[in-house]
Amino acid sequence: MALSSLSSLLLSCNDKNRQITLALIGCSDKGIDFLSGIKDIENVAVKYIFDFDNKKIKKASEILSPVLGYKPETAQDMSIVFEDREIDGVFIFLPEHWRAPATILACNAKKDIYVNSLPSHSIREGRLMTETARKKKRVVQCGFPLRNSPAVLSAKEFIAEGNLGQVVHVKIYGLRSISNGNLKYGSEEKESDLQKVPEDLNWDGWLGPAPHRPFNREIYDPEILNNLNTCWDFHSGLMTGTSYGLDLARMVTCDPGHPQSVYGYGSGTGWRSESGIAERQVVTYDYGDFTMVCESGNGYSYMKKAASPFRNKGEADSLNWLTCPERVEVYGATGLMYLDTIEGSWQVIGNKGDILAQETGKNPNKLHLQNFIDSVRNRNLPQSNIEQGHLTAALAHMGNIACRVGNMQLLFDAKSETFENNDIANEMLETKYRDGYEKD
Repeated sequence: MALSSLSSLLLSCNDKNRQITLALIGCSDKGIDFLSGIKDIENVAVKYIFDFDNKKIKKASEILSPVLGYKPETAQDMSIVFEDREIDGVFIFLPEHWRAPATILACNAKKDIYVNSLPSHSIREGRLMTETARKKKRVVQCGFPLRNSPAVLSAKEFIAEGNLGQVVHVKIYGLRSISNGNLKYGSEEKESDLQKVPEDLNWDGWLGPAPHRPFNREIYDPEILNNLNTCWDFHSGLMTGTSYGLDLARMVTCDPGHPQSVYGYGSGTGWRSESGIAERQVVTYDYGDFTMVCESGNGYSYMKKAASPFRNKGEADSLNWLTCPERVEVYGATGLMYLDTIEGSWQVIGNKGDILAQETGKNPNKLHLQNFIDSVRNRNLPQSNIEQGHLTAALAHMGNIACRVGNMQLLFDAKSETFENNDIANEMLETKYRDGYEKD
């Protein structure tokens, strides 16, 4: 290729005037809300919206059309999106069991991808997503928006400069006030009503690569946001929500790789889960130089979300942090840093209980969306690239596996991404797809 032609190509890739055409795959409330931010970015359009549930497609169209100023087309199959050469990228907000297969299909179709988190449903899926993105030279941004938070970036720099002293321990909390997984069904419900497939839903398509089973509203109900966390086939339980804290903890400690070992303890099955998803989990990771503990659970009525867990006047208030349900604590030799996993606010407490430093964060979604669009244009790695997304997701999967094999410690070989001391645990490293759904 001549130098002049190469220069023209590079300019076209970085040209802010070049139209970027996108599609929404999975019309979840979170996906609709996130995609609404497109209105503030020039020369970006949404051509298609797709979901296995036509009721959700209709809702997405009603919300997005006035925001965008036009009505996106409805795709009746994902293949329509992937085969359309006008599509530059896709937003994947499908249920967890569909995210890796859809991402790989998009990579193979030469589309760039924003995939909601948790991005994978198993450690092997995450590795395959990473390898496929690299092989196909695709941009894959994961749904961990705090990686584009200025406040979190400053917290990372504060720690890297040694202001906490040596970091020896990290804690991640995901202690929510809700209980019973948002289930609304009781014994008075008729089994025939629970198993009647809604006329707007493509149930077999929704199941996708997961094992086939009869429809049940306790697994999927369009009126309930989180009811699919009642089954391992579709969800990673508590660790899915806590993954935002896991990613934040990894980021501010300079993104360590895999831990040397993991110990998991899970208890309670009040969600009436046939597959034993825990209501409470405690997972410990050994990184050699420091330890990391993740505590998650439901049913803590005193845990309250707040935009900023500390007072604007700058007064230390440990009670606010103790009742902040989703937070990270970084323990150094000379200081303790608190961070919230919603907006990235942070505060450092010294030896005498005095505030050494703090910064108030804010919702990073717009910056995260802009980072993805910029990466589509300039081909640079996005802040929350799939490699880091995989390493974070692996922590969630390790924690679940350690609990599921009997609440035990598992030694992990980072190079092979396998467990050294448990064959049953190794069988859980890979998602089992049903016939017709290939992994590559």
